[in-house]
Amino acid sequence: MAAIEPMLVDYETLPPAEAPVRVRATRPRAAEVPPTLPLWDDEVLARIERARAAALERDDVIRSLADFEHLLGEIDLVPAEQVAALPDGTEVFVAGRRVSRTREGTTIVVTLLDGTGTCDVMFAPEKLGAGELVLVSGIADGSAVRANESWDLRVLLRRYQS
Repeated sequence: MAAIEPMLVDYETLPPAEAPVRVRATRPRAAEVPPTLPLWDDEVLARIERARAAALERDDVIRSLADFEHLLGEIDLVPAEQVAALPDGTEVFVAGRRVSRTREGTTIVVTLLDGTGTCDVMFAPEKLGAGELVLVSGIADGSAVRANESWDLRVLLRRYQS
């Protein structure tokens, strides 16, 4: 068997068409590199800001309700996130901050935020109590609570302490 001799090529003496192409690793130009993060439009940024504000509000409600922990600890409260899972007609106590209020005919609907989520509470106008932080006694009705009574937590706390 014949030995294979290495072939030496002089690149400088070869005509340009016959010269092998040299490949050199280069970085891609900036225009060729896809951005690592998507460009966010105003709608996405607004959703992020709303989520951040909601998280801050939820944390604030948790801190506010912690002031009433010894009072509320004696009541079998239902977390707002669990109201929808209850059978209709179940008697419940819910507590939280009133975050919105709307009127539907003769019914006033108040949305309560308690740190676990929100739940709607339906009030007859004469049953709606005052106060930002409230305790509500009522009946589960679908994903909402039909209120029987409501109390301002700050007033209840003063009565409880005296």
